[in-house]
Amino acid sequence: MARDEKGDGSHARDGSPQQAPSESSSLLFLDGNSLLRLDVASGRKTRLGAFPAPDVRASPGSGWIAYVVPGQPTAEAHPDFLTDPRLRLFDVGSGGEMILGRGFSPLWDPSGSKVAYLRSSPSRSCDGETCAGGVSVRVAWPGGRTETILEKGSYGLLGWAGDRLLVADASDTTHILSVAASGNRLRLPLAPSQFWGASPDGRWMVRVGTEETMFVRLRAGRLTTDTTPIALGGRLLAAGMWAADSSGVAAMALGGRDAPEIVLFSPEEPELRALPHSSGVTGAPLWSSEGHALLFPRVSGGGARKVIASLCPASVNPSQDRKGECRSLLSWRQGVILLRMEQ
Repeated sequence: MARDEKGDGSHARDGSPQQAPSESSSLLFLDGNSLLRLDVASGRKTRLGAFPAPDVRASPGSGWIAYVVPGQPTAEAHPDFLTDPRLRLFDVGSGGEMILGRGFSPLWDPSGSKVAYLRSSPSRSCDGETCAGGVSVRVAWPGGRTETILEKGSYGLLGWAGDRLLVADASDTTHILSVAASGNRLRLPLAPSQFWGASPDGRWMVRVGTEETMFVRLRAGRLTTDTTPIALGGRLLAAGMWAADSSGVAAMALGGRDAPEIVLFSPEEPELRALPHSSGVTGAPLWSSEGHALLFPRVSGGGARKVIASLCPASVNPSQDRKGECRSLLSWRQGVILLRMEQ
């Protein structure tokens, strides 16, 4: 990571009055391989550094980010297909780094206190985009220790449900594994393809299916029979995320006669509610750190066909026209990745 400090420049999801997007917040994003921070109030950009490859994953609950680099100078440039990927952690605030060695597919827990990742075995080999050989599942605590929680196998990381990591095992696609950092594991009767996401507090999971999509209550890491159907209205859920306080979900909705848009829903209000002025969204939404607003990329109008990062209040009240409270933070044609909103 090459570091550079040079500068260039009362939420309520039921639609009741709430705060506008915070003027004290900032946006962390990638432009190509460069890491930048944009101050919402002033529009000033600060370049924080550059990465050798654009595979960067920001923690949602701390200042840390994880990034993958090639282990050999001659390795291919695309991090998904490196024969020898190496994982590092970087603290945006202090500039501190932690080198984890062989590793890829980092996945932060909701608090940002630890990151799970896959560690390839020395026998792992790749031919083009296909790699053979087992991987182990490890967890690292930034600035501290690392532990192996699953030994060599055919694993893929799905997400976190509170403090438990959910893992797919290619040797048994009828179940997923729920693993605690202590190594305690459970087998959940759920196909990996049915998992959409779990709440940060570990109390709910969104389970998708061909006939029905629903919230499923989790108790002590296990699935229960307490379910709440989600009324999709003929649409499909694409990328999205839970609010940090686990009060609800924001996601892209695809299908139907309308353009893709952001929808909000929760176990208490399971019907999809469209976020005004989100039509044309092109990627997953990000919650602001205080939960008052949502940031999302969408295609701009007109002939320029640029992508705009829009910051809008997290309100779905159709009786209030909140378009004037939405802000366009930046625009681009290609190469930009939105990482996280910061307070």
